[in-house]
Amino acid sequence: MHHYADAGRTVSVSYRDQDRADEAAERMGGDTRGVAVDLSHPQGIGAGLKPIEGSVDYLTPAVLLFPGEERQRVDLPDPYLPTASDRAIGCGLRTRRVVVETHRSKELEAGMSNPTTVAVVGTGRMGAAMAGTLSRAGFPIVVYNRTRQAAEAVARSIGARVAASPREAAADADVVLSSLADDAAVTAVFSGPDGIAAGLRRGSVAVDTSTIDPDTIRRLGPMVEARGASLLDAPVSGSVALVEQGKLAVMVGGQEAALEVVRPVFDALAAQTFHLGALGAGATVKLAVNALVHAINTAVCEALVLAERAGVDRALVYPVFMVGAVGAPFVHYKREAFLHPEAGQVAFSLDLVAKDLELILGLAARVGAPMSQGDANLAVTRAAIEAGLGGRDMSVIAEFLRSS
Repeated sequence: MHHYADAGRTVSVSYRDQDRADEAAERMGGDTRGVAVDLSHPQGIGAGLKPIEGSVDYLTPAVLLFPGEERQRVDLPDPYLPTASDRAIGCGLRTRRVVVETHRSKELEAGMSNPTTVAVVGTGRMGAAMAGTLSRAGFPIVVYNRTRQAAEAVARSIGARVAASPREAAADADVVLSSLADDAAVTAVFSGPDGIAAGLRRGSVAVDTSTIDPDTIRRLGPMVEARGASLLDAPVSGSVALVEQGKLAVMVGGQEAALEVVRPVFDALAAQTFHLGALGAGATVKLAVNALVHAINTAVCEALVLAERAGVDRALVYPVFMVGAVGAPFVHYKREAFLHPEAGQVAFSLDLVAKDLELILGLAARVGAPMSQGDANLAVTRAAIEAGLGGRDMSVIAEFLRSS
């Protein structure tokens, strides 16, 4: 018999022999953490599990079990008080002991290993991609979007549930990810009686991945903390394709304890997660990163047009950019946008470039950082927007320069 503590409770696990118990303890580093699995989940998480002996009396048909073993006996304290991480068990569970049998399909293992429900608020290009990647990793997903049809389309494609409001999405989740266009949208979706903050449960974590002003995220902190929840700013670097591959970079500001709660979610989305300091640090570094991205974008546009006007075809020039000193990932994944602008695919609009540059220059002014290149990039971006190109992809600056 081995005893383990998890989420404020003590459970006892009986294995059929001591060797299996020792193997489990060694494999899991001495910490066999309990996982809540809902047997009635509409997406089938928990399919193949059934009580085969013991006494069960509960409102939500669920059992507590440990991954990796064929048969286990689990003792729960009486009375049992569920915590945020045990949400799937539900209030009213009064069993003292149950033995379960597991059938270890890949789908079941994913559901067992990821009991955390994630709400994704904002199902634009990045939000939808995050929801899909997390769903494939086995996380139960709730989605909300201001335009309900967009949320419903994502929900149909990944088997998620659609919430009627940000509050409802937050109330059903352990982790709430928001991915929104600007500061006004983030403030609106967190605030008010139907906002994220109003629905947060004690112990849950709200994570904003938007590119916004650091002061905006700091202003949201108190309303989240008043609910007994935590807030992280965690903007990301990378394209939709990198989201789908789980290869983003995440820049995090906020408390370490909250980050550890969310880390399994980040691990599904990102190749690297950087904890950069207190709340607002992630947003600050994201603006610094985007200052580089927008500078590279403008520089590539100018360099292409320079070569073209000097008589060298862009299709011959661009591969040289990719292998040279400036061959950053951005240069690689934007190749088609620069070589075939007529395709018209919008990965990041010029309107959003202007928004970013205004935030970057606003922060620079507050902290006294010179940003002459940022000033020049914003000037050409605004000129292209005035020419009617604001809804086009950021690479359209090359087209604007060709016509100048």
